[in-house]
Amino acid sequence: MHDRKGDTKCHLVAYRPNVYNEITIKKEVIRTMKKMTKATALVLGLALSAGLLTGCGTTAENTAETTGMADGTETISKTVSETTAPEPVEVSTVTWWSGDSHNKDLMEKLIKDFNETTGREKGINIEYKVIGGDGATQAVELALKSGAGPDLFTKGDTNVMAQEGTILAIEDLPGGDEILATYGDAIPYSFTSGGKTYRVPVGATTRGLVYNKDMFKAAGIVDENGEAKPPVTYEELREDAKKLTDESARKYGIIFPLKWGAWFDSDVGSNASQQTTEFLYYNYDKGVYDFSGMKPVVEVMAGIYRDGSVYPGADSVDNDSARALFAEGMVGMKFAYSFDVGVLTDQFPAKCDWGVAPLPALDENERYPQYMVYNESPFINAKTEVPLEKIAEVYKFIVSDEVAVERYKAGYDIPWNWDIVKDVQLNDGVSPAFAEFSKMVAISQTEDYRLKVDLGGEESAKDTLIPFIKGDKSLDGLDAAFEEINKRYNNGVDRYYEANADKKEADYAEAVVPGYTRNKVSLDDMDK
Repeated sequence: MHDRKGDTKCHLVAYRPNVYNEITIKKEVIRTMKKMTKATALVLGLALSAGLLTGCGTTAENTAETTGMADGTETISKTVSETTAPEPVEVSTVTWWSGDSHNKDLMEKLIKDFNETTGREKGINIEYKVIGGDGATQAVELALKSGAGPDLFTKGDTNVMAQEGTILAIEDLPGGDEILATYGDAIPYSFTSGGKTYRVPVGATTRGLVYNKDMFKAAGIVDENGEAKPPVTYEELREDAKKLTDESARKYGIIFPLKWGAWFDSDVGSNASQQTTEFLYYNYDKGVYDFSGMKPVVEVMAGIYRDGSVYPGADSVDNDSARALFAEGMVGMKFAYSFDVGVLTDQFPAKCDWGVAPLPALDENERYPQYMVYNESPFINAKTEVPLEKIAEVYKFIVSDEVAVERYKAGYDIPWNWDIVKDVQLNDGVSPAFAEFSKMVAISQTEDYRLKVDLGGEESAKDTLIPFIKGDKSLDGLDAAFEEINKRYNNGVDRYYEANADKKEADYAEAVVPGYTRNKVSLDDMDK
């Protein structure tokens, strides 16, 4: 600002930009000029124009011209641009408690980028916190009950919280219908309640068979090009396990980590999924439990066990131990999840050349979808005080293709929609096995909601069937065992709803799907 005598009004405008807008400036110019001679007014007008251009923060585009007025005075005819500073955008903090620790570093970076761009523009600041462990769900529940819960969170039961009014449906967000339209029929029933949707998939965890290529080549299990050839059927799985086993070298065809609590559901239950029209021992068409589809898988695994092809001491082997033994090159095959790629890269770096293949099938021409898990988007706290249009912006960011691609490139998460990354290159250092796991989305299916069970202290299916696999019980008793298990679980359904009568109607509505069918899949689908 140049200090000129007589430029009082320009000084006022310069130092108090929020008081004088363009209308005020024009009025003051006219009032002053009327009191002066034409020549003086012209000088003042030019000086004022220059002051506005150089000292009052206008741009080079804001020029001024003088024209004659009816009363003999002259004034600025081209409107001086607005000099008021833009009103500051009110910033809302959106708290997000995530249960995913594996991608924490990447998500913190992506959230920082969001806060500095879209967030700054629209007045949003995401506060991100990872809560994990066995007490995570309880921590969220306590926070919600105290009124200090996060705006977004990943832990909890959809149906229960929807009935309690704890969570907000995506349909109730501004633009929520547009978000949902992206997914079509890909949203499982377990993400819905009462006809509304409360979360959507942001990624997928697939299952497959990891195998030691070095051991396969050494055992002569190769294709016409001399490359390791993984088994396609369970018959091949059993035969390959025999060929890979060398007791003198303490090397075995496969490993069963029986000490891992989730082993039975993971390696037996989910493996049986692609063998039958029923999904994970549950019949959605009738709303009943039917474990009989597991029988052929139990028989094959029992055969492998009896062949001596399983790494010894299975009762004392947990999943991390099994991963470590595979990484050391002591095991030829292991059933695994897509996140095991990171484990075999960082936690237990593999000392062997290894690959991944789809789960074997009893009949390669009678293959039904493999089991996979969706990584869910967060729930929305129904009591959030953040404007819903801002919650919607955060939600769109979380489920965006851009975020999904970055998570895939880093080897953390597989997009639920494989099409968006099928031509995307993984980051340097990420195993190509992650891309192979990703392709399996095309032949996989996630579980829907199922009826709740209260076994009343009776034996679980796992405890009943593992002794058959280990050889402690004769396989002759399998049929009777499955009949008893089915009876036990379906009675458990009745027991649960007798104790929770208020939940029966809602739960049944979500867990029984008349006409439910599963279509066959082909391994060729992965390359389409």
